[in-house]
Formats: sequence, structure tokens, C-alpha cells
Amino acid sequence: ETVADGGESILDIATANIGNSNRRRLKVHYRSEHESLIAFSNHYFYDGELTIFPSPSPTSSRVDLGVYLQDTDGLFVNKENLIEANAIVDAIFAHAKRYESFETAPSLGVATFNRQQADLIETVLYARSNQDPAAARILSKYESRTDAPLFIKNLERVQGDERDVIFISYTYGPSEVGGRVAQNFGPINLETGWRRLNVLVTRAKQQVRVFSSMRHGDISADVGRKGRIAMRNYLQYVDEGVLPDHGKIDNRREPDSDFEISVANALANFGV
Repeated sequence: ETVADGGESILDIATANIGNSNRRRLKVHYRSEHESLIAFSNHYFYDGELTIFPSPSPTSSRVDLGVYLQDTDGLFVNKENLIEANAIVDAIFAHAKRYESFETAPSLGVATFNRQQADLIETVLYARSNQDPAAARILSKYESRTDAPLFIKNLERVQGDERDVIFISYTYGPSEVGGRVAQNFGPINLETGWRRLNVLVTRAKQQVRVFSSMRHGDISADVGRKGRIAMRNYLQYVDEGVLPDHGKIDNRREPDSDFEISVANALANFGV
């Protein structure tokens, strides 16, 4: 127990007890099938050191690759956002109905910024399925997938998970129409809140769709809160497609050798 005191993660504990002298960073990123899925974290959290493979055409996949924003105009009341929850449940069933075969349909996960919102989405989802037999069959098939069943989790529980498509509920927003957004964003406001955000936004292999009831300008740019700033910047990134204070995304690097150039030319000849 004394070894783990004060450690937020296994990495923190190992670093405290072993030291930094032999610490190395894994620099090759394999999960994301589109650069935009990892570009934000690569820039802000990994010092731009990750090796990211060039993206295929967004039309070459079963889903639209990349990061997308869906405005929900919801209200955050009693730590919940019912309008946003309904929008996500609508999107879950629309996603399922888009594919004829559940065995080959892109897997799906839902991540929220607090536990109450995750519970609410689950409640709305099951209430909808109880009223609609067709919806119930869809939900049953997605939950019974042995490879990657549907999950609905808050940001503190998604570490280690990955799915083809991730819906993110930004959860927070004004408590009344036209009202100001309170700046209490739960765990994100903590000193290590940026780590939770990093985990949250890097779970998808093909697509992230962010559902938000606020715009990035509604979040204070308090320089003393790294997690809050990251939360604000990510929402701006999803909305505008640019990295704040950096510009347009471009993770492609120049070839390091003639060998890389030869391989690139060979792949191009095959139409890749």
C-alpha cells in the first residue's frame, strides 16, 4: 500500500519507485485509421513525437473517418443533460440501422464527462428499447457482440477501451437557454484532468463524434487549469478543424531515407 500511495496510475507508481533514467516513450501510433483522431493529443500531450500513418481517403471506409461535431443545444441540470442524452441515443440507433450486418458493423462506444450522464444515456437507451421491439433487437445484437460490445462509460472508466466509432457526450452546458456555462467540469478541473481528456479522445479507431451543448468560447481559458484549457481547445479543434495556436493539421513528415521514398513510390503504383 505504501508503494501506491499518491500514485494516480501504474506509470506514476513505477516512475516514483524506479525513476526516470530508463524511461522511454512508445512513438509509433497504430490505433487511429485517420490522422485527425490522434493529431490533437500528438500536438498537446506527446510533443508531436508520434509517428502517424498517412490517412486513407474518408470515402474508402465503412464510416466517415475523422472527427465531427454535433451541436445539441442541451441544458445541464442536476449534473445531467437530457437533450444531449436523447441525441446520442438517436445516433446509436441510426448507426445500427445504417448497417445490414451486425457482425461487420463498426463497433461503437459512448463516453461521457461524468457518471451521471453515462447512467442517463443508458436509462434513455433502455427506455427506448422497451417501447420499440425493433430497437430492442438492435440493442441486443450490439450488446451481445463478443468482439466489441457497445459500452457507455464516463471518462474515468474508458482507459484501455477502444472501438471503431466513439460518441463523446461533452455533457456540460448552460442550465437555462441563453445562460452562462458554469466552469465546474468535475475531474477535468483537477491538476491531472488533461490526462483523463487525453484518454477520452483517443479511444476511436475510425471516427469520433462529439455531441456538445456549448461552444469552445463558453469555456474559460484560465491558464492555471491545463485540463480545462485542453477541454476548450479540443472542442475548438473538433469544430474548426485546426489546432489552436498551431493551425491546420498536418502530421505527415518528409521521408528519412531513399528507402522510404522507394516504398512510397511502390505503394503509389499499386494505387495505395
